[in-house]
Amino acid sequence: YESALDYHNQSLEIKLKVLGNEHTDTAGSYNNIGAVYELKGDYESALDYHNQSLEIKLKVLGNEHTDTAESYNNIGVVYRMMGDYESALDYYNKSLQIRLKVLGKEHIDTAGSYNNIGAVYELKGDYESALDYYNKSLQIRLKVLGKEHIDTAGSYN
Repeated sequence: YESALDYHNQSLEIKLKVLGNEHTDTAGSYNNIGAVYELKGDYESALDYHNQSLEIKLKVLGNEHTDTAESYNNIGVVYRMMGDYESALDYYNKSLQIRLKVLGKEHIDTAGSYNNIGAVYELKGDYESALDYYNKSLQIRLKVLGKEHIDTAGSYN
């Protein structure tokens, strides 16, 4: 992890110098560093970097862009890993709303949002809500990917 962080930090330094702090590539570097901290289990640092990425995306791209939805989703993942299920649901729902508006009801990323929300409800013990969201995800995956796709198979788990 340390080697990955070193390389990502070098990349971030260059992007800050050349592109500045209000560029989507810079936001991408913050996101990548956040992902490494997430893998390390350093969730506070992960949140810090994911939030920096989100701030740039909101400023540059606005609140109705798929990259912004991705940042909301990534923050939701970290909160879920921390056991803060209410915050996870909040961020997952923000991501879902953007994806519904921009990508529509039958997009694979929308299915991913439904699946993530279902996972949080399952962790909370709200199995009825979990099943509802898992089924929404499954129906999209069946329609878009077909019944033989690995992601569709994952929905049956």
